Amino acid sequence: MSKICLLYPGQGSIKLKGGLRDYSQTVTCAVTLAESLRFMKDNPAEYIGIGHSLGEFAMLTAAGVFTPLQMCEILDVRTKAMEKACEENPGAMYAIIGIPPEKVIDACIDGVFAVNFNSDVQTVISGEINAVTAVADNFIKEGVKAVKLDVRGAFHTPLMKSAAEELRVFMEDKTFGEPEFPLYSNVTGEQFKDFSNLPEYFYNHMISPVRFTDEIRAVRSDFPDVTFYEPGKTLTGMLKRIK
Repeated sequence: MSKICLLYPGQGSIKLKGGLRDYSQTVTCAVTLAESLRFMKDNPAEYIGIGHSLGEFAMLTAAGVFTPLQMCEILDVRTKAMEKACEENPGAMYAIIGIPPEKVIDACIDGVFAVNFNSDVQTVISGEINAVTAVADNFIKEGVKAVKLDVRGAFHTPLMKSAAEELRVFMEDKTFGEPEFPLYSNVTGEQFKDFSNLPEYFYNHMISPVRFTDEIRAVRSDFPDVTFYEPGKTLTGMLKRIK
């Protein structure tokens, strides 16, 4: 039987307007979850899962670790906690495009972190507003493309610790299932094998880089005949730029 890796995109993959923006995390995960479940029903195969940042919640739900209700409850807490953290510690994020991640890491200064390793030529930086803007401006002066993301916070950095702690506390008394198919982790970039302490995992998940390129390489190594499916085009576009 063929092996298909389901890709679950993160925030911003679905454009929302009006009041729905307040529920963007839940709506995004609900839509991608529903589409992936429909795809699995229509296409029997051996599945693998990768979620990008927010997408890990839809991934874990599709695999049976969370129930759909648990996913919605967790995302409601996560959304409110992140909004509060953004007010307390405003931040900014830029996608740096066209250079390898090593050069982006070398350019980071105090208060700036390389947080999303999206492809061999796209890395997102995040952190304190003035510091991140200064680094992005330096790249632009050097002729490197730097695109400001539509966010108010320094996601996947220590500036989100208060939100990460709030989410961990909420999840601590919950009981979760075991995955029905192999999953890969943003935090380690490798196969997700230990599901015994998900509150701690998602604490680290919120303040750690998204190692998407490592995950893709790990899946390709573990399952050489794998194909990919995404309910959208955000992540599949990145695959072509990951060697």
